[in-house]
Amino acid sequence: MPDSPDPPSVRDDDGYRRLFVGHPAPMAVWDPETGRILAANDAAVRQYGYPADELADLTVDRIVHPDDLPRLREQVPNLGTGAAGGALFRHVRKSGEVIEVEMSGHPIEWDGRPARLVMAIDVTARQRLEQELRSARAIEAVGRLAGGIAHDFNNLVMAINGFAELLLDRLPDGTEEREAAIEIRTAGLRAAALTGQLLAFARPHEPRPEAFDLNELVADMTDAIRGIAGPNVRVRVSASAEAARIHADRDQISRAIVGCVLNARDAMPDGGELAVETSDIDPIVARELTGARGDRPYIALAVSDTGLTGGHDPVGLSSAASGTLAAARTGLGLALVYSTIQLAGGRIRLESLPGRGSTVRILLPLVAADDDVVPPEPIATSPVAERGGASDDVDVAGAERPVRVDGRAGTPAVVVVVEDEPGVRSLVGRVLERAGHRVLAFADGATAGDTLADPSVQVDLLVTDLVMPGPNGIEVARRARRGRPDLPILLMSGYASDALRSEGIDEASIELLAKPFSASELLERVSAGLAGRSPSG
Repeated sequence: MPDSPDPPSVRDDDGYRRLFVGHPAPMAVWDPETGRILAANDAAVRQYGYPADELADLTVDRIVHPDDLPRLREQVPNLGTGAAGGALFRHVRKSGEVIEVEMSGHPIEWDGRPARLVMAIDVTARQRLEQELRSARAIEAVGRLAGGIAHDFNNLVMAINGFAELLLDRLPDGTEEREAAIEIRTAGLRAAALTGQLLAFARPHEPRPEAFDLNELVADMTDAIRGIAGPNVRVRVSASAEAARIHADRDQISRAIVGCVLNARDAMPDGGELAVETSDIDPIVARELTGARGDRPYIALAVSDTGLTGGHDPVGLSSAASGTLAAARTGLGLALVYSTIQLAGGRIRLESLPGRGSTVRILLPLVAADDDVVPPEPIATSPVAERGGASDDVDVAGAERPVRVDGRAGTPAVVVVVEDEPGVRSLVGRVLERAGHRVLAFADGATAGDTLADPSVQVDLLVTDLVMPGPNGIEVARRARRGRPDLPILLMSGYASDALRSEGIDEASIELLAKPFSASELLERVSAGLAGRSPSG
C-alpha cells in the first residue's frame, strides 16, 4: 500500500492560507498538546466575538464549555473529518453566551509541528428547531391520545352528570341524599371542564369569534360557577359593567372563566369566598395596563378568591404559560386562560396579596354596535330540500335551511336515538320521554338503519352519536336522508375532530351537540330541530 500523504502545512502554503482565512465556516488551528489556539479565520472571529489577535492567543478551555472539555480531549484522536464526522459540543462566546457547535477536523502541520485544523459550525438554531419539532410531535401525540380517550370519557362524565341532575330534580332540599347528589354533580362538572382543557391544550380548535354580551355570558354561567366552586365556597357573581359587548370566541371565553374558577377553588381546599364580576374600566387605566394606543374602551372581568396561597407580587400572567408561577396557582388552567385572552386581543394579570387571596383580572376590548363583525351563521343539522333527490352525498349539515325555533318547539314527537354507550342512551331516552316525546333507542347504526328505512315508521327527529363502532353518525344520517330527505338530524359527540376529518367534513360547517351536555341543552336543541320538521310516516 502507498504511504499516507503528509498532512498539509497551512502556514507554509499561501493558497491554503487564503482558503483558510476566507472560508465561510468558522475554522481554527490548535495545538492538542498545549491546547493553545494557533490561528483562527474571519468566520471564527465573528462567531466567538473576540478580536482576531486575542482569539489566536487563547486556549481551548476558554472556548469549549467546561463540562464538555474532558469529552473533547478524549475524542480528539478520533474526531471525524468533514461534516459527516462532526460531533456536538458546547462552546462559549466572549459575551458568555453558550452555543452548540458541530465540530469536525483533521491533522495538519503548523510551523513544522503537528496540529489540528478544526471546523466549528454553529448549530444552535438548528438544534432549537429540531427540539421544537420534537415538542410539536409530542404535543400532536398527546392530542391523538386525548382525542382517543375523550369520547369514552365524555360519555362516562355525561352519564354521571345527567343522572345527578335527574336525582336533584327529585330530592328535597336539606337532605343528605341531595347533598351527595350535589357532590356527584360537582365532581362531574370538574371532570368535564378538565377534559375540555386537555383537549384545548393538546389540539385547540380554530377560533370562531362573534360579537356577544359578556354580562349575559357571565350571568348564564352562574349555576355552573356555583357547581364547580363546590358547597364550601361562597360565590358572588356580579355582571354590572354598563358596556359589555366584545368580539371573541364565546366558547373559549367561557372555558377561560371555568379555568379561573377551577384555579380559585383549588386555592381554597377548606372553603372561602369566590367573586366573578364584570366592571367598567377607565380608558386611561386600560391604556396603562394593556399598552394599547388611543382610548379604545375595555371591559374588566375579575375572578377573585380568598385562598391562602397569595403573596406574589402583581405580575403579568404571561409568566404562567412558562410555569414561572407556582403550579398550584397556575398549572394548565391559567396557561390556557392566558392564550385564550391573548387571542381575543385582551390582557390578563394575576394580582395577589399576602393573606388576602388572589385575583385574575382580564381586560377585553369592547366593540360598538356598528363595529360588530358577525360571522356567517353556523349551518345546523336541519331539514334540507335536496337538489335532484336523495343520494349518498346528502348534506347532513342541512346547508339550505338553518334551524329556527318556532311555535312547534316542545311538541311531542317520535325521536330515534342512536348511541352505543348504554348510560348515555338511557339518559337521553329518559330526558326526552320526560319531555313527552316517544323514543326509539338503538345501540348501533346498523339496527337503527332498518327502522329508518321503513317508511311505515314515523320518525320526526334523529339524534345520533357521531363516533360509534360500525356505521358512524355521519353514515347513519346519510342513510336516513335517502328515504327521509327532510328529516331533522342532531349529532352528538364527545370529540368530533378526527371523525369529521376522516369524512372530509369541516367541523365549522355543522352544528354539534358536544358531550357532556345538560338536559336543558338537549331539550333546547331537540326543540330547535323539531321546529322546522315535516310530518313523516
